Amino acid sequence: MIIEITKETASRAPLSYVPEPILVAKVIMGDGSVGWFSLYRDEEKWACDGMFTAKGFPVFNNGTGARSTAWMVADDALQADLDDAAARATSW
Repeated sequence: MIIEITKETASRAPLSYVPEPILVAKVIMGDGSVGWFSLYRDEEKWACDGMFTAKGFPVFNNGTGARSTAWMVADDALQADLDDAAARATSW
């Protein structure tokens, strides 16, 4: 698994249109599929914003930082990996 972390800004539209700092993680799974996860400063769990197959076909894509649609969080093992990668890559 490969995890790339970036710090960006996003809004929780339509809940809020104010840009906020957000960590975004691109996770390349062992089978080549890609998951996009994000974490706002006041959140404890990484939310899955989108999943794509190894060939790039979208399984679903809610958009970076979207919280107004039904969303799921990473499982505990992936949460730990994302937290570790974020701690090494950047700070708030």
